[in-house]
Amino acid sequence: MPVRPRIRNAWLNAALVSTALVTALSLVAGVGSAQTRGRRTPARPAPPEPAAAPMSAMADAGGPLVVADAGGPWPRPQIYDGGARLSPLTPTEAEMPPGSPAVVPPDYDKLISEIAVLRARIATVSDNLFRSRLAVSVKTDGDKQRIEHLSVALDDGVVWEAPAGFASPDDPTPTYDHAVAPGRHTLTILVDRKDARDATFTTQQSSRVAIDIPKDQRLEVEVRLEEDSSMGGKFPADHKGDYDLRIRVKAQAK
Repeated sequence: MPVRPRIRNAWLNAALVSTALVTALSLVAGVGSAQTRGRRTPARPAPPEPAAAPMSAMADAGGPLVVADAGGPWPRPQIYDGGARLSPLTPTEAEMPPGSPAVVPPDYDKLISEIAVLRARIATVSDNLFRSRLAVSVKTDGDKQRIEHLSVALDDGVVWEAPAGFASPDDPTPTYDHAVAPGRHTLTILVDRKDARDATFTTQQSSRVAIDIPKDQRLEVEVRLEEDSSMGGKFPADHKGDYDLRIRVKAQAK
């Protein structure tokens, strides 16, 4: 009958269309799956860790220093003269243990006397050890300057000091006479002066000389302080003057 072939053809057409649709869907799914497998999904960035709570600044000039995670305010360090900050760990006077020794200033008079005794002992020991000797004397020349201070030092140690107003215009004044080690030594003379006519004009001289003491001999050294200045006498009236100060050292071995 002519009707059956039509139905069969329609069924075949429907089957072909279904097969084509299934095939197309399979291809699309395969392509999508292949694309999904070939492309890597970017990793999500890890969430940032919470930053530590920063130390907050002082709220104002008089507020305490506060730390967010310390559980409370820190004590404000004390500020002393000069802007120096004291560590909070430094104990105060009230926190010191009882009976702590107080700081006693040194007794300078006692130290000076002990130094003088030590120098005397050194001189005695030197007299027993060495046969070489050193004798130093001082002589002044001039009356326009008044000596306020005069000292003689041997190897950076003061061995003699003169009183204020010292003068020795006639004969040299002995200042040091002891046995010393032979060889090179240094002699230093320091003198402060004031003009006898006007005390506002002052001077200071420091001279350092090297001496050589022969073995088993006596070295005599004479220091002469000479001055002929005109500052105190002329400068106030004429506005001109000069300082003429000299230190002469004469040495002779015997």
